[in-house]
Amino acid sequence: MNRLNNGLQREAFFGILIALLVSGFLYFCMHEISSAFLDQHLNDTRLWDQKTAEKAASLQHFVTDRDLQLKDVSSIKEWDNTQRSTFAYIYNGHKQIYNSEGNVSSGGVTYRNLRHYSLNFADGKADLYLFYAVTYQYYVLAMILELILCSIVFIALFLYFVRRKINHITRLEQDIRILESGGMEHEITVPGNDELALLARGLDQMRITLRDNMIREENLVHANNELVTRMAHDLRTPLTTLLLYLGFLVEKKYSSEQQHDHYLHVALEKTERIKALSDQLFERFLVTGEEHVNLENPEPFRIIFEDLLSDISENLTSHGFRLEAELDWPAATAQVSFEYISRIADNILSNILKYADADRPVILRVAEEDGFSLITFENTISRHEERHESTRIGVLNIRAMMEKMNGSCEIHNDGILYSITLCFPNVTK
Repeated sequence: MNRLNNGLQREAFFGILIALLVSGFLYFCMHEISSAFLDQHLNDTRLWDQKTAEKAASLQHFVTDRDLQLKDVSSIKEWDNTQRSTFAYIYNGHKQIYNSEGNVSSGGVTYRNLRHYSLNFADGKADLYLFYAVTYQYYVLAMILELILCSIVFIALFLYFVRRKINHITRLEQDIRILESGGMEHEITVPGNDELALLARGLDQMRITLRDNMIREENLVHANNELVTRMAHDLRTPLTTLLLYLGFLVEKKYSSEQQHDHYLHVALEKTERIKALSDQLFERFLVTGEEHVNLENPEPFRIIFEDLLSDISENLTSHGFRLEAELDWPAATAQVSFEYISRIADNILSNILKYADADRPVILRVAEEDGFSLITFENTISRHEERHESTRIGVLNIRAMMEKMNGSCEIHNDGILYSITLCFPNVTK
């Protein structure tokens, strides 16, 4: 029933119905007009008399040629079968001896509107009563022409409906060919709400998804290429320093035990730097390589993050930082991956310890805005520490993990203040 109400079947049904109604109405109008015209021009007594007399003469010629007698009257059936719309009744006195309808009666003449003629047989005369429907053939011809014309109209209307659908199919085929040639920006549209329109909308949605995936893949390849380039640059610097100081140690190019220890300390520091960069690179490919992350069941936002933020606060305090918390816990629930938020917390903590000014407070804000629960870390950028991380791979990892949890990451850096805001969408249990 649903397919009949919405789809090609419904349109075909109404298309046929409309074609039938139009052709039926046209037939009714033409039939009335043609009947009135024939009635006006053919309903003439003289014409009827003339045509009926011709039929009577034809029958007389048939009887004379075959030298028929009254007893041979049944042979007239042969002539009768060759005539159309002609009815003959032959009487010998008051006795009916022939009837075109085959039911010979013994009564007298009871037929009206019949033309009377004398029919001469070889052995006597008989009375011929003849009826000839002169206009019948014209009415039949008119009806045949009307039916042909109405059938043409019906077929034309139905073909118009079919033609529209064929045009939609042709248009859909052309759109698909454009997609095959790489035209992902070409929109696929078919008007209506039938199966063809639904198919077109499905293909267009597939086009959009495929286009977005291609753009996302291109951006990912581009970002990874840039990342590899920057990582190669950032790894080269500590590697060069490491090789230099290891060379000093191997060649014993130091003047004192204190300088020897300094070289070892620098080499160890650069080794740790290389390890940190390689760990971040590994995490980057690990996160981007995961097609789907399984999120935990929705829990109140405060329950998820209160202990985690408390651990970060204690860690910062133990390293000499002062934390100012502005906590306005949302009543909403969130759905996260505990593995991801643990990695994100480690990245944020590591960045603060490396790049924040310990003399200025680190501000922690928790709030709710526009259907999102927000966690913000804000710190003053240290002017005394060397900036090592030009790759920003840690931030890229945080952003990738937030996106996989249906959230986002917002960064603000004006050269003095640095802030990172984690946006988690509120969900319902």
